[in-house]
Amino acid sequence: MKKIEKEIWLYALENAVKFRGKANVGSVIGKIIASDPELKRKIKSVSALVKKIVEEVNSMSLDEQKKKLKEIAPSASVEKKRKVKKKEREKRLPELKNAKKGNVIMRFEPSPSGPLHIGHAITIGLNILYCKKYDGKLILRIADTNPENIDIESYRMIINDARWLNSAADSV
Repeated sequence: MKKIEKEIWLYALENAVKFRGKANVGSVIGKIIASDPELKRKIKSVSALVKKIVEEVNSMSLDEQKKKLKEIAPSASVEKKRKVKKKEREKRLPELKNAKKGNVIMRFEPSPSGPLHIGHAITIGLNILYCKKYDGKLILRIADTNPENIDIESYRMIINDARWLNSAADSV
């Protein structure tokens, strides 16, 4: 049996056993392409081979599928596989170079052209986190340098939105 055929059989049988005897062609193709991206160049012939093997696998009983899976790859028994949780990375803010506790001053300077949006929320959120981490100060400065794009209501909205985002700016 060619290597690629053996892999297709393995993935088809694993998929079938996992889903009560019915393998899915798309899932098997996905696994094969993921294992060897070069096969994308031969996708037509690979797809035809996968379809043929999946049809054969699906014509077998679940017990036959399990038996065949053990023959091909004894260590690949789906029933005995444990789901391994992905190691969760601890999420921390990167250190600020040369920053000292009590000496960090962060500035948030939106334009008064409308209410704050999600991009502003991310920026002010990071500033708030760094200020808390370094016992720093946050300055909210409204940059009204473009008189053609000023919305008078925005001044009040920006201050209210910043408060809502849990930002007690040290100065405005």
